[in-house]
Amino acid sequence: MTTYDFWVSVEGVDYCEGEKIKLPITVKPNIQESDLTLTDVSDKLCENDRATLTASAPLVKDPVYTWYYNDEVKKTEPLLGTNQISLYQTEPLSTGTHKFYVTVSGSNYCTGSVKN
Repeated sequence: MTTYDFWVSVEGVDYCEGEKIKLPITVKPNIQESDLTLTDVSDKLCENDRATLTASAPLVKDPVYTWYYNDEVKKTEPLLGTNQISLYQTEPLSTGTHKFYVTVSGSNYCTGSVKN
């Protein structure tokens, strides 16, 4: 994280410049895809099984995970939900390929890359 200090004051037509007040602004970095780990379950499922997806982001404090299914990640609302738990259990899955995506943010990182 990087903190920048800005100084703010007020001045007007009938007023002289007032006392300057320090305004610190902290900028958090975006999480990188390499900072987020997923557990691969692709070879362990049968038709109608539920997949338990697990994400891990050890560098993130107070993580909040947002789960998406297929291309829903491009939309503003998470399809599968947002929570502080790194696990997500799917509905029973049909045969075929299913893609799930997860993002994470926290008190020391902003949401960045998406991991699938």
